[in-house]
Amino acid sequence: MKTCPYCGSGVSEKAGVAYCGFCSMKGFQPVEEGQRQSRYEKKKIIDHDDIKKSTPELMTYHTVDLLKLLKLLREERRAFFSQLSMIKKGASQLPEYKPLEVQTGNDYENLTRKTWIVENILNDRIGYIPNKITDQLLLTISNRMENDRNRKPMIIKKNQEIEKGISMER
Repeated sequence: MKTCPYCGSGVSEKAGVAYCGFCSMKGFQPVEEGQRQSRYEKKKIIDHDDIKKSTPELMTYHTVDLLKLLKLLREERRAFFSQLSMIKKGASQLPEYKPLEVQTGNDYENLTRKTWIVENILNDRIGYIPNKITDQLLLTISNRMENDRNRKPMIIKKNQEIEKGISMER
């Protein structure tokens, strides 16, 4: 039986559009037998290729993956800032370093903007921008995600005697 992914109630479908009477909501992807659904799939690894993804692609990432990506972006941005400082000193003395200074500055700006994108997606999802992302924070969130309650089906087991009494009265 198709059910609502939010409340577990049965859904009706008209022309391929699901409707939940309890939630007063339509246009969602129903699930089977009260199973819980997550819109986001966790990635096995977050790396530098993820930095190049577009904003719409990043919006499909799991929150934990976004936290990992933000940690990576901040580390990269810090490294580029250090490089930019050294290159600026060199460019002030040797003009041939000026193009390198401009390129490094552009790369730093791109990383800063990508960092802001991920921070704002996280702000929308969790209501704040984390100051620091530690391995302990990521481990705590991952452990909470593994809790059995997160996978427990949304099924209400009704007392059969009560159901029999209701059907006998009819």
